[in-house]
Amino acid sequence: METFFMELTQTQLIVIVSILAVLTLWDVVWKAMAMWVVCKRESKLWFVILLVVNSVGILPIAYLWYQGALPTRKKKVEDSEEKGE
Repeated sequence: METFFMELTQTQLIVIVSILAVLTLWDVVWKAMAMWVVCKRESKLWFVILLVVNSVGILPIAYLWYQGALPTRKKKVEDSEEKGE
């Protein structure tokens, strides 16, 4: 493994680190959204599942979708209509 990184150019290393940074940010955002909803709904089982099994945002996205808590444009349009805009 050590020789693999030594054979990469500086540009290739920057690309790899950038991809990892973007994936990490992606994961943190989805995890935070799901954990926020879990805490608001006081669902201890989902909290443990998300905390232990979380993998690249798939489980938090599935939870948010299942609970109907994913942000959508339709909801924003409905909110605008309620305000009379």
